Amino acid sequence: MGIKHSQSITENTYSGSYLFTTDLDRADTYFYTEFSGNKNKLNYSLGFGVNRSWLRQNNDEGYETYNIRPRFNVNYKFTDHFSGRITGKMDNHSPDLSKLSDVEQAIDLLQIERGNPNLDPYQQYQADLYFEYHKGLITGIAKSQYILANDPIMETTLREENMFVRTYDNQKKWTKYNNELTARVGMLWKVLQLSATGGLNRYISEGKSYLHTYNNFYYRAEMMLAYKSWLLLFNANNSYNHFWGESVIGGENMHMMMVMKNHKRYSIGLGIINPFVDNYKRTNENRNQYASNKREAYLNESSKMVVMKFTWNFNFGRNYSRENKRLNNADNDAGIMNVTK
Repeated sequence: MGIKHSQSITENTYSGSYLFTTDLDRADTYFYTEFSGNKNKLNYSLGFGVNRSWLRQNNDEGYETYNIRPRFNVNYKFTDHFSGRITGKMDNHSPDLSKLSDVEQAIDLLQIERGNPNLDPYQQYQADLYFEYHKGLITGIAKSQYILANDPIMETTLREENMFVRTYDNQKKWTKYNNELTARVGMLWKVLQLSATGGLNRYISEGKSYLHTYNNFYYRAEMMLAYKSWLLLFNANNSYNHFWGESVIGGENMHMMMVMKNHKRYSIGLGIINPFVDNYKRTNENRNQYASNKREAYLNESSKMVVMKFTWNFNFGRNYSRENKRLNNADNDAGIMNVTK
């Protein structure tokens, strides 16, 4: 069991056409406990937590909420070659400081970005199912994921006179379904390993004034050829896209080949990105009914781009055994509104 507390005091000043100053005080406390055990072919863990969120802006009344955060993890080995795992959790998500800021900023002559200090935390539920078959040189993996967010903080666009106002609100719900299959063979002749992955993401984003569905098929392919101290790597993938609110956030489509030489404590590699095509691009899209837009960023210079890699591992002095940190506390939210179309 344990307890985690984070406290932040943020002051931001926006200048330019308008002058705004925001003072944000925030605190999050999370108490958790976990129990784990095993019996025969079954391994399991059960966890339970309570989360307190508190926030106040510009000396307003603010809010205070309490949420429970249960989770479980069950692993079962059906045979020596076939195993399965199911996990589930419920998380609490507090609003980003930038979205809470009571600030307006111009995007262009027709659009304004505006924060919403009345946002509330929301609950997200996630379940993952995983099966793996491994025998000899063959491995097969099947994964499914389901995520549901109730009252999620997502974008919304309002019309005020002759302007479009992009802001945020607690919408109805957001759902993601993911199914993925992986096949891997190796090591063939003790030197070659091949793997291929294919998957489908389906998103359903339901706001108070919109309903969007989006499907994204993706793939990954990898090859590794190892001989003595030499290593040849090749990987390729298309875009793994994400959909949230009314926006498509595009991933990368690229492939890379690299040759590496390992020797004792150092390794050196020479590679090339997109050696066969020059169609690298990233696509971002907003599907709002009033002010939709689509942006595509091309980088043809990434074609046949040569990269070098060098690593050197060294140590000195007395060595101690150490354990991994269970908690990684960090404050990465600067609270600054990011203005984009």
